[in-house]
Amino acid sequence: MFHRHATAGDFTEPAPPVAIDGDGFRPCEAVRPFASDSRGVLGELGFSSAEADALIANDITRQRTGEEE
Repeated sequence: MFHRHATAGDFTEPAPPVAIDGDGFRPCEAVRPFASDSRGVLGELGFSSAEADALIANDITRQRTGEEE
């Protein structure tokens, strides 16, 4: 199976070694890069923007800027 990943690029994955009835194995979309939505997740958990900034500034968590690899 061919996949296109945002940061890993294009790759081919072998099919699963078992047969499944119906539609069978359907891979899901590739996950977003680690820490690419930290602020959004923190907001959903009830943290304010200032609190999220403090957590990131104090290296409690991180926010991927898109410039990192």
